[in-house]
Amino acid sequence: MLATVPLMFGSIIILYRLLLYLCQQIKEVLWLARQRLAIPTPPTVNDNCGRVLSVSGPVVNPATINCGGTQTYTWTFTDCEGTTYPWVYTYTISPPVVSMPANTSSNVACLSAIVAPTPPSVTDNCGRLLNVTGPSISGPDCSGNKEYQYTYTDCSSNTYTWTHTFVIDIPTVTMPPPGGSTVNCHQQQQHRPPLMYQTIAVIR
Repeated sequence: MLATVPLMFGSIIILYRLLLYLCQQIKEVLWLARQRLAIPTPPTVNDNCGRVLSVSGPVVNPATINCGGTQTYTWTFTDCEGTTYPWVYTYTISPPVVSMPANTSSNVACLSAIVAPTPPSVTDNCGRLLNVTGPSISGPDCSGNKEYQYTYTDCSSNTYTWTHTFVIDIPTVTMPPPGGSTVNCHQQQQHRPPLMYQTIAVIR
């Protein structure tokens, strides 16, 4: 029975990773579906005698677009003389909109108790995952606010920040009781003070 436990645990890990992979693939498919703009229908064009001009196209420029900007669809109409006339339909794609999660904080007794936080995943209004870098760490090593800041970048290269603040407690020191002894004569003696340690451990 015990021999089967590692095997079952390994299978659960494999299944978990497979589910994460499938979820990511579904997100990619949904994102691609949202990027495929509907191809416009060109109008019917007649000359002054009521003859319908032939039409070809569209020519799409740029062929793909991954963020905000414009994408044009150009059709070419040709009359009976062979004269051509372009007709252009333009899509204007709005820049991404990003709503960042609220900053967070937590209390710790010592610097050594800090574990770098895992930054949240952030997507824009089209479901595109923002790239994240960091952390940038600032703040004192003894007591006070120690900040871990992460930077997010969207497809338009706009940047956003998310910060987790660790509030490090003021160090607590417990002094030993006073020392003393009785001697027969006063002599020059040296007494070494006891070694004291703070509760703050410094990470090297």
